[in-house]
Amino acid sequence: MKHKIEIVSYGNRPVPIQKKRLVATVFAIFLVLTAFSIGTYLLLGLLEKMGETDTTAIELRATIDQGWELRVWEREEFVLSASNSTGDIVRYNWNIEGTMLYGMNISYRFNNAGQYTVRLEVSDSEGKNSRAQILVRTNHREEGIIGSTSSPTDLKYSKTFDVHGDEDGFNTLASRIVVNVAYLAGSTPSNQLNLTVNDGNNSVVRDGVYETSSSSGEKVINWTLSGHQWLALYTPGKWTITISQEAPLAQPRTVEFRIDIYVMY
Repeated sequence: MKHKIEIVSYGNRPVPIQKKRLVATVFAIFLVLTAFSIGTYLLLGLLEKMGETDTTAIELRATIDQGWELRVWEREEFVLSASNSTGDIVRYNWNIEGTMLYGMNISYRFNNAGQYTVRLEVSDSEGKNSRAQILVRTNHREEGIIGSTSSPTDLKYSKTFDVHGDEDGFNTLASRIVVNVAYLAGSTPSNQLNLTVNDGNNSVVRDGVYETSSSSGEKVINWTLSGHQWLALYTPGKWTITISQEAPLAQPRTVEFRIDIYVMY
C-alpha cells in the first residue's frame, strides 16, 4: 500500500502537514507550561504573604488594659483585665503579692493602703510565655469622723492613722496627706482651733494651722502635705492629728466637727 503525503508550501520550501502540526503542538505545550509556572509562582508568593500575616497576628504579648499604674481605695474592689493581650493564649496567671488568680479578667481588693505590684503571665499552646505588670497605688481614706473639743478644760481631740513606709521602714511612701475639718451646724466656735500633726516618731510635722472660711462662709480647716520629697523626710507608722481650741474660753463651750483624712500613695 502506498501512503500519500500532502505537501504544503512554506515560503519557498515545501513542508509536510505532519511536521507543521507537530510544531504547533510543541508550541501549545510550551505556552501551557509557562502559564502553569507563572501561576505556581504567584500562588506560592500569595501563600507566603498570608503566612507572614498570620505570624504577626498571633504574636504572643501580655497586656494589662489598665496600663502601668492604677489608683484605688483600700477595701474597695477593683478589676484588672488582659483582654488586649494577643496570641494563641490558653492561660492567664495573675500574681498579687503571692496570691494567684486565673482568667482574662480578675477582681481584687487590698485591705491596707500602700503600693502593690501585680504581675501577669500569659501562656500559649506551644508553652511560650509573655509577662506584664502594673503598680496599684492603694489610698487610705477616713470620712465623717466626728470629734469635739471643750473649753475651759482645754480638752483636746486626737486621732491616729497609718502612713506606710518603704522596705527599710525609715521613709514614708505617701505622696500626699490631706486633713479636712468642718464644723457641725451650730457649732462654730468664737475662737480659733489649732491643728497639730505628728509623724510615726512623734516629730511635729505641722503646728498652728487655723480654720478659714470656705466659699459658702463655713468655717473649715484644710491642711495638705504634698510631694514624695517632703513626705520622705518623715517617719512612717502611726501619725496623729490633735485639734484643740487656740485660746480656751472662760465660759464652758463644746465645739463639734467632722474630720476627713486622706493618705495618697
